[in-house]
Amino acid sequence: MKDEWIQKVSRAAGGATQHARHPSTSGTFYLSKGRNFSGVNYEAEIPAGLHISCGFAPSMASQTSFGELSLARSGLSVLSSREPIRLRTAVSSGEFRSAGLSIDWQTLADHDLPACLAAIPDNVCMGVERIPPRIVAALVAPIDEWFQGTARDLAIEGRSLALFAVLEQCLATSSETLESSRSLSLANAAREIVDVEFAGTLTIHSLAARLKCSPRTLTSAFRQSFGTTIGAYLTDCRLAAAASLLRSGYGATQTAYRVGYTPAHFATAFKRQFGVSPREWSGGAAQSRKPLPLTESPRR
Repeated sequence: MKDEWIQKVSRAAGGATQHARHPSTSGTFYLSKGRNFSGVNYEAEIPAGLHISCGFAPSMASQTSFGELSLARSGLSVLSSREPIRLRTAVSSGEFRSAGLSIDWQTLADHDLPACLAAIPDNVCMGVERIPPRIVAALVAPIDEWFQGTARDLAIEGRSLALFAVLEQCLATSSETLESSRSLSLANAAREIVDVEFAGTLTIHSLAARLKCSPRTLTSAFRQSFGTTIGAYLTDCRLAAAASLLRSGYGATQTAYRVGYTPAHFATAFKRQFGVSPREWSGGAAQSRKPLPLTESPRR
């Protein structure tokens, strides 16, 4: 895994980073520290893989396409994805220190790594607080320059294993947090597919197969995250798009096919949603009514 992104993120946050290869996993262990005086907001692309970080900061919040996390004062963050991650982060003013470990997926597959990593699914963005400050302080402390050569490699490996130990403890006591993060990741992934492919032939089973989960798990995750079913959301997407097409001058039959309906089913569904027929909507009813929104904010 190339290391340049670690330096870029550290500079964007107002800090400086030391990093070194973890000798047994070929991951990158790093120590970061810095201070910013007015708070910063930045975007960064994080490589695919598993990224674990633990440290002190006044407060920070990060958001990805599949989830978000926030930490105040101290805590652990975990990012996991098989695709590059576009990360948006806000850091409040003040001093920060952190220790982190980044490992690519090939390394994860090739090495006998700690069992706690097996519990982390794809597409996870989670933060865990309530870690004792003394534990965090030990993780972020500089590795003494007295250690050199092989001894320094061992010191880095020991610090990496300590970070794994913190992760293991957090997962053991925060299984609900991990499950919630996984549910939101699945729900967001399903919603992104529906947003783009609503006019196609989408079913719960086909979505679940693409996301490598069971239909029951996906259905539960979507309802828990957005307060509605996938079927209802798909209907809203199709009919909101249909309302826009009708306003633009498309005929009812042409609109039906463009949003994934047969004309007969389209007329029934449209009237149930908006209280008027497609032709009535085209004839002026649209001026006094608004289509339902395509998205809802996830429940907290």
